[in-house]
Amino acid sequence: MASVPGSGGRWNARTRLPGGIADYQVFAAGAAELTAAGSVLMVVGTRRAARDAALAITECLPERPEAEALSGYLADTLGTEHPLEGR
Repeated sequence: MASVPGSGGRWNARTRLPGGIADYQVFAAGAAELTAAGSVLMVVGTRRAARDAALAITECLPERPEAEALSGYLADTLGTEHPLEGR
């Protein structure tokens, strides 16, 4: 298992890297980079962690004009307040 200074040698939901970066944000950045090669599966322990990781991944990715039709569909189906719609 990976070790982080000050974490007792274990990753967990509260693990932060130097500078206050949450570990899920680091993993999300890595996952975003891997999407250039194809699909990525990221397994997390809770719905909240899944939401946070998904939002962090979207912040690392450029906007894609070809996804505009899907974005419009999500807005119509889910409503404009849904977290997926704005990404």
